Amino acid sequence: MRKTMVIATATLFAGLLSGCPKDSPPEPDSSPSAGAFLGECGGARDDDIRTITGLPTLAAVARNGLKCVWESPGRDRRVMFTWFRDSPIERERTIATVSGKTVADFSIDGFHGFTANATSLCQVAVQDGADFFHWLILAPGIDCTVLRPLARLTVDRAHAWAPAPTQPPGRLDELLHECTAVPPDDIMSTVGESGRSEMYFHGAVCMWRIGGRVDLTFGWLENGSMEREEGIARQLGYQVTAITSAGWQGFSQRRPGHPATCGVTTSDSGAVTWWVQSATGDPCETAERLMALTVRRRV
Repeated sequence: MRKTMVIATATLFAGLLSGCPKDSPPEPDSSPSAGAFLGECGGARDDDIRTITGLPTLAAVARNGLKCVWESPGRDRRVMFTWFRDSPIERERTIATVSGKTVADFSIDGFHGFTANATSLCQVAVQDGADFFHWLILAPGIDCTVLRPLARLTVDRAHAWAPAPTQPPGRLDELLHECTAVPPDDIMSTVGESGRSEMYFHGAVCMWRIGGRVDLTFGWLENGSMEREEGIARQLGYQVTAITSAGWQGFSQRRPGHPATCGVTTSDSGAVTWWVQSATGDPCETAERLMALTVRRRV
């Protein structure tokens, strides 16, 4: 009798267990994956830029992990590449629209983006997963059809390029406010240069030239991480050094053979980077001071 009761009880308990709902499988991650590794300048060489644009006097004037800039001797012609990692392309499209550019859809080999053109100004942005790249040409009378071969060059030379999911639109916080993370007067005093300050690009990546001698780049990659930025710096062959400062941690990155250029990156509402290119002083020290001001104001 006891044996029969034990068996019956065990059977009932097993039945109760089998009736319990199982844990639901985790929801698949629908966020877009990181885009392809594009390398410096989106794989473009100086000769490529001159040939594609038909501007033979262009020369490289700034180069780092976020951007490359080529200019003519008189600075009336400029070509610029920018790599927006972990950044919504819709932010840049909105900026172009509110700035009065003529904006149109663009696609190449299954990758989508937009063009934004105005008098003597041509721009194209192409999305790859969570990232996008951007080409800009500023030149009198420029034919904006040259945007397509520039975009194709980057697509063709990217590592293991394959179609990636598009990035869903999200909130575009701090639109047009990224470049004010550090006030202009504080930038000038930190850099220690006198003369005219020219902001020549704004958005998630902001760019200044100060006194004709210092080139600054500030990048706020709002969905980015310091870990990914460090990995890309190492892929680019940069010299990476950890930094521990008052209130923040990060790393510096130097381009080998280019002591006048240094970038500093930390995490603060995404990945935040300052690049300094200067003929005088230690660019890493300047970048660290700018970063300290940025973190203090919290982007």
